[in-house]
Amino acid sequence: MKKLNKQDIEFLIDALKSGKEIPLEYKYALFPTKQKEYELVYAGKMRKEDVLADNEEAKAVPLQIEKVFNGKKYPLAAKDWHNLLVFGDNLQILKTFYRNEDPLIKDKIKGKVKLIYIDPPFASDEEFSSTESGSKAYVDKKKGAEFVEFLRRRLFVAKELLAEDGSIFVHLDQKKGHYIKMVLDEVFGEENLVNEVIWHFRTYQGQVKNYFPRKHNIIYWYRNKIHPEFTLAYDDDYEDTVDAERWRKYIVNGNQIRGNKYPKSDSRFMAYYDRWVKEHGRKPNRNDIIYKV
Repeated sequence: MKKLNKQDIEFLIDALKSGKEIPLEYKYALFPTKQKEYELVYAGKMRKEDVLADNEEAKAVPLQIEKVFNGKKYPLAAKDWHNLLVFGDNLQILKTFYRNEDPLIKDKIKGKVKLIYIDPPFASDEEFSSTESGSKAYVDKKKGAEFVEFLRRRLFVAKELLAEDGSIFVHLDQKKGHYIKMVLDEVFGEENLVNEVIWHFRTYQGQVKNYFPRKHNIIYWYRNKIHPEFTLAYDDDYEDTVDAERWRKYIVNGNQIRGNKYPKSDSRFMAYYDRWVKEHGRKPNRNDIIYKV
């Protein structure tokens, strides 16, 4: 609860004098506590300060260039960190970027990254191999608290690399997604959750008797501090989109729906209509483009 104001104080004095019960909402204002309202507790959980500090598990390491691809054709790219492939332990590399001391990346990465996408192991307890050579790629053996803390430590360091308007996307499945969601709330703040994106995919598994087959993964999208610029992607082949099929008889000039003819009884379209009215402060005229499919 926020700090007590004059009206709150007068209410509490009156309640105490008259012997009335004090509402529960005043609990934390009258008896503040440093303890979080709720948190994820597990064995081996490290303090944020200790995660960011160099320790036996991971320290910043010097970077060295092993190979430059097309360096002569693209000389500018060779001098910048863009298109830089880094091989090594990911926590060590993150620590190196966080320390911001190596001349190869100094003042180029920390606090300037616009987007981070991670597709971590899913705690599946399986062994994965290269599809081409058949050689072992990695073994997904981390489970339980070890898996959660494995990701949490990397997320803390990764956050320090993001620009103020940067975003992070974390791809998970149903087994550990709920735990990592709480970790992301801790690291980035619940208020910085932008959305939970559902990646729906087809499966070759038909109807089964005892359960619903799994058909989606989850991608958690968090911002760092301020809203990132969001540009909506459009499908060039709009003829195959759901909207084109749904509103085909209203579409003119290829992909436009105008003010003289639009699906007034379609609640989905009217959401676009209402947004247009709000943005322009008036109803659309005959030739105004309300929506592009």
